[in-house]
Amino acid sequence: MNDSERPAADAIDVLKADHREVEDRFTEFQSTNSLMREEALAFEICDAIRMHAEIDEEIFYPAFLEATHEEYKHQEAMQDHQAMRDLIDEIEHAGPTEDMFFAKVHVLCDMFTHHVKEEEKARGIFFEAQHSPLDLDALGSSIQARKSQLREAGAAADRLV
Repeated sequence: MNDSERPAADAIDVLKADHREVEDRFTEFQSTNSLMREEALAFEICDAIRMHAEIDEEIFYPAFLEATHEEYKHQEAMQDHQAMRDLIDEIEHAGPTEDMFFAKVHVLCDMFTHHVKEEEKARGIFFEAQHSPLDLDALGSSIQARKSQLREAGAAADRLV
C-alpha cells in the first residue's frame, strides 16, 4: 500500500512515523554483523533523512511558521536540517571505503536523534503546531502525497542507473 492509498493521518503522526522509521534503521545498523547490510542501511538512513528534511522544509515548516510566527523554532529546525544535509553529502561522497564513513553515519544518527527530541519535546515544534490553527489533517495529506512523489522519483532514478 503506497502513501496515497493510506487513510489520512495528521501531519504530526506522519512526521513522527518518519522519525521512528529512521530510528529503526539506525537500530538495525548498530546491530548488524554484515558489512554489506551496514553499508546498505547507511545509505537508506541518508535517503530517509534527506526525504524527511525535504518534506519538512517544503510543507511542514512553512505552514508552521505562517500559523505560529515561531521564527526561532523554525530557524533552529532549518539549521538542524542543513547540518544533517552537509553530513549526508560527506557520507555519500566518501563512501564506505573511507575510514570515517561508519563514524559519520553514527554522528548523523546522533544529530537526527537530537533533532527529533527538539521537535517532539514538550513545547517543541510539534506541540506548538498542535496548539495552532494549522489544519494538521490537510497538511498530513499534503505530506503523504509529496512522499509518494519523492519515492516515485527515487524509484525512477534507480531504474535509470
